[in-house]
Amino acid sequence: MKKILLATVAAFGFAGAASAADLPARMPVKAPPVIAPVFSWTGCYIGGYVGGAWSGDTTVGTYSTAGAFTSYGYSYNNDSSFIGGGTLGCNWQPVGSPFVLGIEGEVGYLSLSGSAFDPTRTAALPIVSNTKIGDWYGMITGRLGYSFG
Repeated sequence: MKKILLATVAAFGFAGAASAADLPARMPVKAPPVIAPVFSWTGCYIGGYVGGAWSGDTTVGTYSTAGAFTSYGYSYNNDSSFIGGGTLGCNWQPVGSPFVLGIEGEVGYLSLSGSAFDPTRTAALPIVSNTKIGDWYGMITGRLGYSFG
């Protein structure tokens, strides 16, 4: 029994002391090298916009009667309007190149309008003037750019 106990203690004692001769007891773990990210304009985007629009110009209505050498006029302003819409586009920048190619689409709404009656005419023969600027609109545009830095 003593022999079995002595053999067991010796086996466990030698097993703990075994290690490779060329490795330190605690080998430090090094982190992998940090690779700086390369910036690229490649990607798609979507966006929207809202705002207001107004006309800075005054609309002028002029008329002349048959055979008259003079003309008469009046003016009015256009109303303000809501403007809004959306944008969708994609860019592509080839790897290692500073050039950026892209395409963008936009759809929006704008409606400026105004109207007036000629104040010098009678109710039986009124002259009415109407102006409307805008409505739904859309466009598709291309992009060719150069990225600095």
